[in-house]
Amino acid sequence: GDAKAREVLEKNIVEIEKLHSLSEALLGLAKADRMTGSSVSVRMDALVDSVVESLLHAAQAKKISVHADSTKTEVELHADVVRQVLSVLLDNAIKYSPVGSHITIAATPQQISVTDEGIGIPSLEQTKIFERFYRADSARTRTEASGYGLGLAIARTAANRHGYEIVVASEPGQGSTFTLDLHA
Repeated sequence: GDAKAREVLEKNIVEIEKLHSLSEALLGLAKADRMTGSSVSVRMDALVDSVVESLLHAAQAKKISVHADSTKTEVELHADVVRQVLSVLLDNAIKYSPVGSHITIAATPQQISVTDEGIGIPSLEQTKIFERFYRADSARTRTEASGYGLGLAIARTAANRHGYEIVVASEPGQGSTFTLDLHA
């Protein structure tokens, strides 16, 4: 009856919001990818918080807590690129994390890392996840309809073009950490 219908609608709304935030991030990255924009001075914690804020609903829908430990330092960086890359990384972390788990973001002037308690990525797949439309062929695909798709590929391209690097450290069953290295 009504309750079931409401539940389905709420699920759909969250999915639409996630897709919206991801498509915004991808459009932003596509734009950022073309920008040669000079770097600007931003407070790292404010930048990280704005990204967390934009994906909070998706996290709450899975009862995932996001904890950000960010330096308050002013950092010179390509803010648009960094913001969009972080959006893709956090969106993925939420997507691949179990209900009720934790995601930690650690931001220093040198790097920003996103750590989840998801199912991890086998080492053989860690290089492939950055390929366009690649989707890790493990339990990930069965638990989630949508894979990494374009997100990581575009994020890495944009990052590299601005002198940044995205690296992954992961072990199956141990979660994953994606790090955006700002001084590659």
